[in-house]
Amino acid sequence: MGSAFAANPAAISNVFVYGSLLADDVVRALLTHVPPSCRAILLKTGKFLGRYVLVGITPPELHILDEFEDNKYERKTVEWDFEDWKVLHMDSFLKMTKGLRKG
Repeated sequence: MGSAFAANPAAISNVFVYGSLLADDVVRALLTHVPPSCRAILLKTGKFLGRYVLVGITPPELHILDEFEDNKYERKTVEWDFEDWKVLHMDSFLKMTKGLRKG
């Protein structure tokens, strides 16, 4: 299974997903299409979690994703400000990213 974090359930949402929701076939089976997506990183407990954000999810689609996940996850609103992120996390993110090239 995965987890979803949605910005605003009353409007079009961008939903952070991981687990089985990373598979296009699973998303297509649920929503009948694969919405646009982009890579995303969520900082949680000091660790970067790299996954995806499904973009432009409608309220009915969000309901389907909620039903799919049932009570196995907790949906949370995630506020993200790029300028704040640059100040707070850019240096450590660049270190981690450069480390990937060396490994």
